[in-house]
Amino acid sequence: MISSTQDLPPEVVSDLSDFAKEKTPIDKSGLKRYLIFFLGGVLSLIFILISYQLISSPVIVSFTGIGEETVQASKATITFVISTTDTDVDASIKSSREKADAFKFMLLNNGVTSENISSSEASVAPVASSSPLVYQTAVSISFSTTNVSTLDELISLLYSNGAVYVSQPTLTAGDQNSLEHKALKKAMRDAKEKADLFAGENMKFVKKIVAVEQQTSGTTSTATIGNNSKDNNSNGSFIMSKAVSVSYKMW
Repeated sequence: MISSTQDLPPEVVSDLSDFAKEKTPIDKSGLKRYLIFFLGGVLSLIFILISYQLISSPVIVSFTGIGEETVQASKATITFVISTTDTDVDASIKSSREKADAFKFMLLNNGVTSENISSSEASVAPVASSSPLVYQTAVSISFSTTNVSTLDELISLLYSNGAVYVSQPTLTAGDQNSLEHKALKKAMRDAKEKADLFAGENMKFVKKIVAVEQQTSGTTSTATIGNNSKDNNSNGSFIMSKAVSVSYKMW
């Protein structure tokens, strides 16, 4: 039994001494791997915490959008009033009817069809503080025309022939659904652009529409046109406007 190195041969003792002096190498690649795993776990935990905070605390923001579609009017409707006076009631009514017939004939000569002309019953009232007593009779006449581009000339003709009042022309367009759809698309695009800008500035990378409210201006447009006036709507076009309020939930 060997109890110490003194009992070993000299060459064995030399080998043991050299072995003791050698250092055991450290596995650096394994340490680097463990460090990467640790950092990855920390970053994953931070990402999970941030994601949970964002998901559990969304914001709801509303954006308005406006869409306009300029269209050519297909029809115009106008109402005007004529008036006659006479000391005799029956004579005043008869005179108003004759005058109304003359105006209708004038409209027919200017491209308005008979089915698009209507008139009210004669309205008679005494003129206040007149002596002798005078009765005034008024008749209201309405008509529609597709010759929208000649509205100025037609209205001037009404006044020059004795109309006492001419209403604002009401312009109407054709396919309402198509106009509304085009205006709505523009309004939604406008709201989306505002939402995208807000999301980018506030680091909101996920968004979802949760509510949409909309309002339409309608397919009519009125313009005040008086005797010998030149209105900017005389070209027969008007603007269909659509307004939306879009609510987005953002994370």
